[in-house]
Amino acid sequence: MRLKLFLPILAACLVLGACSPPRKEITVVIRESGSGTREAFDRAVTDGIHYLEEFGTDGKRIDRNTVYAIVQTKGGGMLSTVAADRYAIGYLSPSAVNDQVRVLPINGVFPDNVSVLSGAYPLSRPFVIFANTQVERTPLCEDFLRYLKSDRMQEHTQTASCVFVTDSEKRSASGQEPIPVQEFTPLSSIPLGERLVIRGSTSLERLILEAARGYAELYGSDASRLFDIQLEGSSVGIKAVLGDRTGNMIGLSSASVPHQDLERFTVAYDALAVIVHRENPIQGLTLAGLYDIFSGKVKYFDELEGAT
Repeated sequence: MRLKLFLPILAACLVLGACSPPRKEITVVIRESGSGTREAFDRAVTDGIHYLEEFGTDGKRIDRNTVYAIVQTKGGGMLSTVAADRYAIGYLSPSAVNDQVRVLPINGVFPDNVSVLSGAYPLSRPFVIFANTQVERTPLCEDFLRYLKSDRMQEHTQTASCVFVTDSEKRSASGQEPIPVQEFTPLSSIPLGERLVIRGSTSLERLILEAARGYAELYGSDASRLFDIQLEGSSVGIKAVLGDRTGNMIGLSSASVPHQDLERFTVAYDALAVIVHRENPIQGLTLAGLYDIFSGKVKYFDELEGAT
């Protein structure tokens, strides 16, 4: 008897859509303020008039990210959050992507070496290495900087899935002399100095670990004996290196580094992959669509104009 009463109700629900699951709002996932990854993303995503981050006429920073965004301090947190939520969207380095998420094309272009170098892919960032110019550097620090500027880094950037920069002018910071790629010849022995301290962007972790390993092997040593590597973000690295008084520190950033007291150079370019859950049906976005999502203007995927 109960079944006979239930079946008509179920049929009515299906016809009217009353029993369909409710729509769920987009879960926006962003990096923390001060992250080079966040800075690069926010300064590239635009609706054609404004960017997610820009500066007003009074010089004050304007942040247009939705206040309801989930903030993650590392790429791993970004990845796991999006992988666990069908309605989530975020961004990180392509090298960190796994099969639990999908990478979306932006303006019809997927991130790869060709599209990043040509500028066809609109979301890319520099991988910058820097050191303090106001202190005398240890021989170990100077030698490793020489290695980081050399041809040896091409192999390491390939392993880390980023794009090695060969153009000497693109490698140098604005106002500095061009930095050509030169051959690295090891010294007769490991240079003097305490363990070299490296601080900065988590996005460069794979690259710097590869470089540290390759450098140590040239001298018949182990990277753990030569390097103290702790990465907590670009802004942390900049602050640490500006405060360096030992000449024994190198910083890493995934955004431009404007400070004049720092020698800096771009070793590679990296894309920012926009990721969604693998079961999300959306197939691509425009920059304007990204702006609408991350600013909170659009709250549901099916409301996006021009989305595929």
